[in-house]
Amino acid sequence: MRLEERMYSETDTQKVIECALHSGWHLDKAHAMYELALRALKDHSLLGVAWNCIGNEIVVATRQGPPLGQPAAAALLDAGQGEVERALAGVMQNWSIEQQRDLFLGSVEKSERYGLVSRLISSFGFTPKVEINKDGSIN
Repeated sequence: MRLEERMYSETDTQKVIECALHSGWHLDKAHAMYELALRALKDHSLLGVAWNCIGNEIVVATRQGPPLGQPAAAALLDAGQGEVERALAGVMQNWSIEQQRDLFLGSVEKSERYGLVSRLISSFGFTPKVEINKDGSIN
């Protein structure tokens, strides 16, 4: 089943959150995070929990394919909503350097990285643990 087919579209939000936070379900977890991200775009009170779920599954692990949280992160960031960025800045303050790095590397186009981190810093007081150069490269 593809993420766009929305496996959890008929499931209540609390159950979607439980599935997105579940430690053992892999494919289902990706579907649940994607569904939660789509719901969070309509109900901004869900943005914090959505970003927390994504943060738990954003670090690249060797030989495991893309992180499960990557599609959900892309769905939120592609929406271009200020509330999405506000919630991200708040949650990402507590993320590890690896989580921050892998979000920017995997979910944000290189040409957009510097602009995003600059907005997070200037608008929301975000303090990044990674350095993003003007060309989008990461130190």
